[in-house]
Amino acid sequence: MSEPLVLTNARVVTPERVILGTVEVLKGAIVAVYRGTTAWRGAIDLDGDYLIPGLVELHTDNLEQAAQPRPGVKWPALAAVIAHDAQVVAAGITTVFDALAVGDISFNKTPRRPARGLVGAIRGAVEQGLTRSRHHLHMRCEVGSADLIAELEPMIDDSLVRLVSVMDHAPGQRQYADLTSYKLWYETRYKMGEEELTALMERQIEASRTNGERQRKAVVDMCRKGLLKNPVLGRSERRIMQSWPPGGRFGAHGCCGRAAYLAKHVEPCRRPEGSQGKRRRAA
Repeated sequence: MSEPLVLTNARVVTPERVILGTVEVLKGAIVAVYRGTTAWRGAIDLDGDYLIPGLVELHTDNLEQAAQPRPGVKWPALAAVIAHDAQVVAAGITTVFDALAVGDISFNKTPRRPARGLVGAIRGAVEQGLTRSRHHLHMRCEVGSADLIAELEPMIDDSLVRLVSVMDHAPGQRQYADLTSYKLWYETRYKMGEEELTALMERQIEASRTNGERQRKAVVDMCRKGLLKNPVLGRSERRIMQSWPPGGRFGAHGCCGRAAYLAKHVEPCRRPEGSQGKRRRAA
């Protein structure tokens, strides 16, 4: 019979309160939580440290940073996944949604690493037992990109894909409604001068105008499979409701407090036209 793992003299964080107590784990599952300490032989004394449930990270760009630590530098994909996994586990994250950008409006000014190679590396690391956190994929879809759907289609049915976001990083849109933050990012991160940045802004604005609405609808159509659809960067009730995938689930996350409030409170009382069946809320 397997011996339980006993963690004692810990500040145990429960949904209701923090208690000084003991936790017993058997075969990877918590079987008991109780107040007080124990002298059980083999118990690990945590000396009053906090003991919390594993954290769930829904959106981290940490893998992309590990794979491309600076512009023009590409780290081996599998090594990047392993390093990323070690960092999130060290932070107490036991389930992570690895956010990967799909589609690009940099026009080769700020080239990114294609998502598909990283998807393969994540799957390879998981299948080889090289990861300790549970990994899912969060596909961040840049709607201004003309190549978005062609890039997304080969990956959308991967079983690791659990979350999809629609984004528009064109200046004046959503996250970059304030052009000051847009300019600060490109000037500091990519060392762009005023003339070069102005030219990029014009191309991105045109890409958003030409492709944005069409690509957003196409992504939503691809997410009618129960994926957790996340209207990231939406700022209005109209935009959030447009991003609703009939038959899918809805993540209450946006680029500002107003968007997050709408995502949470609009959903229970509104049903987009043409949707069928009972909608399920994301946990």
